This record gives sequence, structure tokens and C-alpha cells, in this order.
Amino acid sequence: MSNRAFGISLILLAVVHQVVGLYEFHGELLDAILLGWWNSQVRSEPMRAVMLWFFVSGFLIMLWGESMRLRQSPVRTREWAGGALMSLAGATAIPASGFWLVLAVCLAKGWQQRQAFRADRAGVASR
Repeated sequence: MSNRAFGISLILLAVVHQVVGLYEFHGELLDAILLGWWNSQVRSEPMRAVMLWFFVSGFLIMLWGESMRLRQSPVRTREWAGGALMSLAGATAIPASGFWLVLAVCLAKGWQQRQAFRADRAGVASR
């Protein structure tokens, strides 16, 4: 999986995430907008806070994907592994979620990186 494919995969997951958010949280989003947004995240309405962080996390995944898509140098292990660990933490907390998809993309990038490393080592050993 190239950096470009890794990034595009994350961006696509983020777009799906935001669409799901619009479907699931349209009422909370409309309430917050009708309240003028300012100070609309109050303790008496916890689902508005869930909605806010749902959209913020989707946006952050999109930014991460864009940075990976444009990346010229190899992705460092801590970048895909960090995403995998964060996704695993989220998936164990919310099993019926899209965290599993982000985990799969991160692990696919890690697998590709490992295979490339093995191929490089095999090439060096045969010289």
C-alpha cells in the first residue's frame, strides 16, 4: 500500500464517518446550530458533545489521511502503529463502530511496510 493509497483510504473512511455522523446526529447538530453554536455544548445535553467530538474526530482522520497522501518519505512505524493502537482502543470501547476499519487500514500499511523491509533484506543478502 503506497502512501497515496494509505492516505486516500483514510480520507474515504473519514468521509463515510462524517456522512454517518450527519445521519446519526442530525438532530443534535440542528439543535446546536439553532442555539447559535456558541455555548451549545452543555452538560444537560451530552449527545451534543458526542456529536461534536464525532465530527471533530472525522475531520482529524481526514487531515491525517491528507498528510499521508502527500507524503514523499516512507511512513514511520509509529505513524501507522499509533493509528492502529488508537483504533484498537476505540474499537474495544465501542465494538459496533468504524474503528475496526481504520485499524484494518493501519495494519495493511504495516504489513506492506514489513514486506518491503523483508524484500530489501533478501535483496541485500543475495548480493
